[in-house]
Amino acid sequence: MPSSPDDSIRILVVDDETDVLEMLAEYLRVRGCVVRACSSLADGHESLGSEVHDVLLTDLHLGGASGLELVRAAAAHPSGVAVAVMTAFPRVSSAVEASQQGAYAYVCKPFRLSKVYETLLDAHAATQQRRSEQVRLARLERIEAAFAEGGLQAVAPLLSSKGAPIEENACVGPDAVLAPQN
Repeated sequence: MPSSPDDSIRILVVDDETDVLEMLAEYLRVRGCVVRACSSLADGHESLGSEVHDVLLTDLHLGGASGLELVRAAAAHPSGVAVAVMTAFPRVSSAVEASQQGAYAYVCKPFRLSKVYETLLDAHAATQQRRSEQVRLARLERIEAAFAEGGLQAVAPLLSSKGAPIEENACVGPDAVLAPQN
């Protein structure tokens, strides 16, 4: 559970069933989440485009519209919103399609609120881990490019465990520091 308001998970919940929407929103708020509840596909699209969300929980069937539209929009969102889909009409084909569109989880109604909450936390954690990995990989790519262009050089400690200098083409260990060339 988030430890402070700044750590609160921001969840967008979209469901055209008002009772389910209100129940989910209240349950998640009590657990410290910041919740935006939308009862239509259009409102969900608007919120996804104008507000910051960590997780999207959408119903698969939104009146005459498909929640998969929101799944695709969230998957394309630059901030990497985690997605869970819920439905009262579970089918293997719709679960596969939701997964292919970018959904982390597929929740069948009726559900236990505690399980939905755990699933949303898991989805958020997985997305955070993926974001961290993407940042780390981008940083490594920039370092590799700078090395290739001669803009970085490895500095201290470049001595072997026996105190001898390491050859120019040797692999650099975890204690090396990268610095711009002067």
